[in-house]
Amino acid sequence: MRFKRPQVRYADTPQPATPYQSAALVWDERIGSARVSERCSGR
Repeated sequence: MRFKRPQVRYADTPQPATPYQSAALVWDERIGSARVSERCSGR
């Protein structure tokens, strides 16, 4: 079962200037969504 991502943005994130910043942004989104789904499933 896939969870829908919330459409709420609390702050505008500037566009990443380097490949490292864009990778960090993707990583943060993945880890954040994993934590939310873990919290919802009760594991």
